[in-house]
Amino acid sequence: MAERDDRNWAALGEAIRARRRELGIHTQTAAAQRAGIDLNTWNKAERGRSVGGRGLQAIAKLLEWDPGMPHAILTRAEAPEAAVPGVGDARTPALAVIPMSTSMAVSGAILRALAVAWERENGQALVAADMCTESTPWGPAIVVRDPHATEETGDA
Repeated sequence: MAERDDRNWAALGEAIRARRRELGIHTQTAAAQRAGIDLNTWNKAERGRSVGGRGLQAIAKLLEWDPGMPHAILTRAEAPEAAVPGVGDARTPALAVIPMSTSMAVSGAILRALAVAWERENGQALVAADMCTESTPWGPAIVVRDPHATEETGDA
């Protein structure tokens, strides 16, 4: 599993802020009250600071996210195949699976964070060819594939 680091918390904070605004929740105070957490916890999450599991689950619920979405963002969604049933195969593992029900703003924030991290770690950019839509157990989703896996097998 990938490590959580400050850059990943920042990406999560950006995604939380974008989704809150998309849902028309204008203030962090209102969001925290509706989520049943204190304002400090919500504020830390949006600023990209570490927040505990219960706080993240409350935030995910309010934002209408899958409960695993915060963890997926924090780990850049580098889930093993067993954790993403029905998506990908051994030759082209999924780096990220973003349900189509996720808003454009949040999807964009996740994809930007993934692309920046990928380029920093691998010295190459993710391109549109590395992304596709697929049917998953959660419905249609944007799936980002590992371009190294594709290159190694000769598939293209």
